[in-house]
Amino acid sequence: MTVNFLKTADFLQEELQAFFRVLRLGGDVEAIRSAAERLRKTVSNLDIHTFYGAFRIDPKSGCQIGHQTLLVQWQRGEKVVIWPPEAI
Repeated sequence: MTVNFLKTADFLQEELQAFFRVLRLGGDVEAIRSAAERLRKTVSNLDIHTFYGAFRIDPKSGCQIGHQTLLVQWQRGEKVVIWPPEAI
């Protein structure tokens, strides 16, 4: 899927500004909830690659699922992957 990053970044920036405008102006709970839902929907539609790797948000959980970070630990002087289990 080809993504126009500048167009996506502009749209995301607009949603972020709208969200913070509601917060700053002291919007009621429903206005804040509505702005947060629009922002979450916008972010969950992103599927892009960044310097750090793929970036994608699970629409249900809100968790970043584009890539998985490895958890490493030094054991007996060697770096060992300890999470996720499938990478061991």
